[in-house]
Amino acid sequence: MKTLFIGQTRFSLYIPNSMSWNLARSKSEDEYMKALYADERLGPRMDIFENLSVPQLALAAEDHHVVHFVQYSSSLPEKYQTRLRALAEKYDFLELYVNDSQVQHSELINRAAKERLENERGLVSFAWYRLDDDDILGKDFFKMAEPYVTPEHAGYVLSFGRGYTTVYMDGSLWDLRELYRPKTSVGQMYICSFDSESGRFIEPPRQDHAQIDKWAPTILDSRSTNFITMLHPNQDGHQRGGYAEAIGRIFREQQQLPLASSTGAFSDAFPVIARSLQKEEDVVFDARGMSETQATQLGTEITELESVSYTHLTL
Repeated sequence: MKTLFIGQTRFSLYIPNSMSWNLARSKSEDEYMKALYADERLGPRMDIFENLSVPQLALAAEDHHVVHFVQYSSSLPEKYQTRLRALAEKYDFLELYVNDSQVQHSELINRAAKERLENERGLVSFAWYRLDDDDILGKDFFKMAEPYVTPEHAGYVLSFGRGYTTVYMDGSLWDLRELYRPKTSVGQMYICSFDSESGRFIEPPRQDHAQIDKWAPTILDSRSTNFITMLHPNQDGHQRGGYAEAIGRIFREQQQLPLASSTGAFSDAFPVIARSLQKEEDVVFDARGMSETQATQLGTEITELESVSYTHLTL
């Protein structure tokens, strides 16, 4: 049997009072739900997930045993639930789960593994990985991961530390940069084993992805680029302040990273994204459209200024 990979995307789960997300802090439950499900937030995420993330994931899943769970709350607006169902019909490796329980979230991975591996004999290895709805995996993601998914590595974590960032704005992608970020959440993989005879699981602890090596031995492989982090103003990490402040933070973050070419290795690993990436000369930056302040209205009346006399001094 091919190595089983289980993916998990939590599509804007409604988790009130969570301290893990800036969006949920200092808001009433009604305010949090309104902000969580606002079209200006969900629209870009749905576009990225539907047209970029999942099609790219489909390329990576070819010739591999992959099942990818998409969890969403029952309160998610119906128009987005409809689009998720259409996506699951198009890609057979996607499975949807309506999830209003944290317990259901934590038990889903092991239950799914047991169902798919119960006919295997003895100790079987598998791995599960996390993917946000606005993150992208490289075409060779599972090919690169497979050699590490062994019984000897059960309880280990695998991190691909080298990738890219790009800016998503108004349906366009631009400003491609190289990124080195070990233990990123994008595609962080948890190597597990299951004994079909005893029903015993071995898995790494589920802890903060950025400090996971404090709890589990962590394999770091940064030989090749293997992920893309999308940057856009409606991400949780950019929720402090207004829209213009978020844009400013993104630009400052990008300026710290080296520019990357959209051809060659990038287009080979991310063909779906390469087709959508704007060429730099095609980018039109409309500063007025991104400003939170109103443009100053300039008059066309002639203004007369008083004349001023100047005395020329000879030194």
